[in-house]
Amino acid sequence: MNDSLRASLKTSEGVNVSVFRGRLMTPHELGRSVSNDWGMQDVAGYFLCGSVSKAMFEHICAGDSKTAVTATLLLPGMNSAHLLLTHQVAEFQHRFLLPLAEKRVGKFVASLQTSAAQFMLSQDGGVNSVVFSSVIEARIVNAAVHSVAASQETSRTILVKHFALLPQVMDPGLVPQRRGFPCVSDLSVSVIAPLETMERWAANEDNEASGDSESGFARTH
Repeated sequence: MNDSLRASLKTSEGVNVSVFRGRLMTPHELGRSVSNDWGMQDVAGYFLCGSVSKAMFEHICAGDSKTAVTATLLLPGMNSAHLLLTHQVAEFQHRFLLPLAEKRVGKFVASLQTSAAQFMLSQDGGVNSVVFSSVIEARIVNAAVHSVAASQETSRTILVKHFALLPQVMDPGLVPQRRGFPCVSDLSVSVIAPLETMERWAANEDNEASGDSESGFARTH
């Protein structure tokens, strides 16, 4: 796996923030990207793949710090909703941003009703990775499933809301501090791009040039 760093900054509070490309992959897809030693042919379900800082990666691997995985639903009730999965170890935090309008993401979220979420996190977008799983809170999963099935918004609206969320997701204060954990000093964000929505929007742009509307596109595709 190699998901290169997309952006990095330091906030006015001194928090280091790094943004990476995230991916939602099947075991078969993941098996083609990593060493055969991982034995991905023996597992099932989707894997959320992202990247964390070197310091957080070392804390995860050491296994000597308390960890927490939480879920937050952003823009609930519409199919432009996003699921934010946050993993914290000591003062280090990682977030996955998942656009629920993507069919693959919708299937992944539905699977969380009966199974744990599976994660693969690499060090700084490199080849060193760690795999773990966590059960996601049922209340948030059910709300996310409802949003997937919610009234449809246009592809353009979904994309506008997605990109508007990015600065918010990079804000360390977006997720309330958990009791028993220190303030975040290092934040990594892995963003699952809305590629299917982009394709629908691009196809609709072509249709509009021919006089077709987005609603007509939605009815015939």
